[in-house]
Amino acid sequence: MAAGELGDLVARLVAAGVATRGHRQRPARSASIRVHGRGPLSELLIESLRCSGARVKQSSQPHAAVSAAEADLVVLSDNLVADPRMLRDLHSQRVAHLAVRVRDGTGLVGPLVIPGVTSCLVSH
Repeated sequence: MAAGELGDLVARLVAAGVATRGHRQRPARSASIRVHGRGPLSELLIESLRCSGARVKQSSQPHAAVSAAEADLVVLSDNLVADPRMLRDLHSQRVAHLAVRVRDGTGLVGPLVIPGVTSCLVSH
């Protein structure tokens, strides 16, 4: 297909309402993820997430505070049950969070909680 034919095809698709002309967007920033936990699972998650290009930080103290400005997602790991105070803080700060744990040798991921959109971990 010649360049002129491609331009004509795009123009027809736009005119028919099945396509829109895109605008170049600035490159999106990489995701900011905080892994909360200390142990082999947290270390594995941190190593894997860093390979993805995400900006990764770790916290392990029960009183560690996080805000939506600091992290796009908090991964709660290495605990069978997440600390209720941490969950309350994440929800009040509207920070998405994901539980990741191992129980009886099986990896369990989820649910993904998006405050104001999905149900919370306390509901599960």
